[in-house]
Amino acid sequence: MGKRGSNDERVEEMALWELNDVQIGNHYERGGKEGQVYYSRKPGKESLGLPASFWERELKYERQARELAERQVLSSANAALSTRRRNQDGRLLSQEIANNPNIGVVTSSAENAQRKRGKGKGKKEDEGAVAQEVKVHPATHTSYLCANSAEMPSDAVAEASNALANAIDKEENVLFSMRYPELQKQFYASILEQTVELEDMICRLLQVQTCKIHRQPRAWRHGSFNVAIIVWLPSGKTAYLRLPFPYRIGEGPFPGNLEEKIRTETATYLWLQEHCPDVPIPTLYAFGLPDGSIHTRPQNTTWWRRAWTGLRRIFACLLGYPAPIQYSRHATRHSLASGFLLMSEAEGESLALSWPKYCHDKSRRENLFRGLVRISLSMNSIPQPRLGSFSFQDGNSNSISLCNRPLNMYMHMLENEDIFSGIPRGRTYAEVESYISDLLSLQDFKLRKQPNAIFDEEDGQRQLAASAGMRAIMHHFINPDTRQGPFYVTLNDLSQNNIYVDEQWNVRCIIDLEWTHTLPAEMQAPPYWLTSKSVDGFDDRDDLEEYEEVLTEYISIYSEEEMQRNGSNKQAATQLKSWENGSFWYFKAATIPKGAYNIFNCNIQPLFNKNHPNQSIFDKVFSFYWGQQALSFIEKKVNERNNYIKDLKEAFA
Repeated sequence: MGKRGSNDERVEEMALWELNDVQIGNHYERGGKEGQVYYSRKPGKESLGLPASFWERELKYERQARELAERQVLSSANAALSTRRRNQDGRLLSQEIANNPNIGVVTSSAENAQRKRGKGKGKKEDEGAVAQEVKVHPATHTSYLCANSAEMPSDAVAEASNALANAIDKEENVLFSMRYPELQKQFYASILEQTVELEDMICRLLQVQTCKIHRQPRAWRHGSFNVAIIVWLPSGKTAYLRLPFPYRIGEGPFPGNLEEKIRTETATYLWLQEHCPDVPIPTLYAFGLPDGSIHTRPQNTTWWRRAWTGLRRIFACLLGYPAPIQYSRHATRHSLASGFLLMSEAEGESLALSWPKYCHDKSRRENLFRGLVRISLSMNSIPQPRLGSFSFQDGNSNSISLCNRPLNMYMHMLENEDIFSGIPRGRTYAEVESYISDLLSLQDFKLRKQPNAIFDEEDGQRQLAASAGMRAIMHHFINPDTRQGPFYVTLNDLSQNNIYVDEQWNVRCIIDLEWTHTLPAEMQAPPYWLTSKSVDGFDDRDDLEEYEEVLTEYISIYSEEEMQRNGSNKQAATQLKSWENGSFWYFKAATIPKGAYNIFNCNIQPLFNKNHPNQSIFDKVFSFYWGQQALSFIEKKVNERNNYIKDLKEAFA
């Protein structure tokens, strides 16, 4: 049967790794015949005193990333083609546009073809599991979206039509995301205007005579929520100035999100550096809060500030107060409204670059698993009393406190669209049930407030039934013995892009700690991507058996390492039990809104009734128990989506 939509945890965006030509300043140029790419040294006006090994390494990363991106695009194209062939008889949503004489839709997107309407349950298109989505800014295609399509080249008609068809089919609110390219451009421009001041600030913070910020934004490394700006140091080493994107985390509609993100991410770095020094992360040189204040490492400040910090820590311990952080307040202030983190370069290279080639290499995979397990065991050695995120508290305490909501990317993504997540910043949890209940409420808020959350009546019934079902079966998956803890600090964004390894896949560094928060042991699990599938991509028994084989390998290594470290295998047994009783899938559905329906339908429902996933009667009946007046709610949401489509057409025209 079909599914509602295949979605990874998020659409990963790798900054340096774009298909566009990437230049390192003016030092390299592209060459080669069609289908062949190589880079050669191009003379520049300034050498920056950097060794040749630096440039060779940068070029190696670029080539590897380019090859990965090209493979992903090819894979996406093949998947789209096969999907269209499978669904030629399906009623496509793009017909809504094809019937409009003012806009010529000649072909449907992969997403349109993927969603089949009629009997059974449909599926929305993959927004990140197979490949990077190709984002089309409407301004690029303004000339194509004209009333008289006969005057346009056929390929231009198809391109313009597909861009709009894709936008209409997206689960996200494209009216927001279509603004991101221009907002990013403006944000980068504001940074470039401050490069001289920023270089001066970095020199003072690191106590170096000179440094150089990379002036080419296309070479800056960015993801969905941050940008890491390359800073060259006299020693030939590289530092990174990491800034959050204010326009991606809801700072406009929810002022304070920016500060929340900086404080929680900073606190995670500080906590790991002090309590888990064996966890490989970049060195945090300094950080700046949005209010302009800066804290830096003790060795990079004056002796009397170091002495004062040491005395404060001693007195706090004697009096039973939280120990102040070792970082000292710096006299320098910054002008970055977003705040910043200044950190060292990650050692090794991203696992994503070599994963497609070596993911079936058992030797490398064992090294990877062993490294990840040791990180988990180290962090689990210090239990926490509540479920939440660390936050840096400046002022009198100047300490780290577990006082922030368990921040995840979906909270900020939802709030960025002016939709309250339902979880205030100061809320932490003493029990698992209340946390899961709030996560399910977050998904309900999305249904209520996002204008294109429901496509039609059938889609609405499916989503409401799944949401009601998730609440009804919650008690089957929560262990009453551990519902009140203990809780453990957990890396919740442990994707292939954020794991850096050496050639043999020994873990050398973990980056992007922004969504780290505490979880109960039963919610800690091996990564879902171990068999290169999206979180909701386990469609049949073969997929599950393939993953179970790799998971068994992971759990075996976990048990071995845990026995050596703790003399027991309690954590490994908990993770194995979570897989066997279905908790693995329930917690994935609760914490990943974009995959919730598919996971519930394919991996959770069969645990209770193997026939219901293929029967629409479940959706038609159970959707009534999502809330009162469910039918009128669905009707309202369908009307909202029709208005949303009109707004999209105007935006693209």
